[in-house]
Amino acid sequence: MNQRGFIFDFDGVVADTTEAHYLAWARLCAENDWAFDRQLGDQLRGLTRRECLRLILGGTLDLPEATIQAHLNRKNEYFLERANQMTEADVLPGVLPLMEEMRSAGYKNRAGERKPQRPLHDTITRHRPLFGCHQRSTYHRQWQARP
Repeated sequence: MNQRGFIFDFDGVVADTTEAHYLAWARLCAENDWAFDRQLGDQLRGLTRRECLRLILGGTLDLPEATIQAHLNRKNEYFLERANQMTEADVLPGVLPLMEEMRSAGYKNRAGERKPQRPLHDTITRHRPLFGCHQRSTYHRQWQARP
């Protein structure tokens, strides 16, 4: 039996995570006495964490790799703290009606992440009815297999 469905990226597609990313970078920058404001935060959209850190530090990453990784991991922890507090109110306009229409048409919907992470996965799982995830998705099984 063929199953038809869609997998939606949670971060920025299903939910508006712009503020969560901004606050995470702002917190990391404040801890390190690095300049950071909304204008710089807006420039980080769509960049990798490494690219963001490079931009924040003035275009260079003249730090030991272990230090870079520690900063990137800490920023991600701050982001995930906020992401794990997200609710249905953070779902972007039109997403829920679209998913309902797709379910009515016989499609299954799932929410996932390109790089699954436990707290964000917990957020998705907590809101399973929003995504029609009444059973484990491929995303869930893939995530469990990772350390």
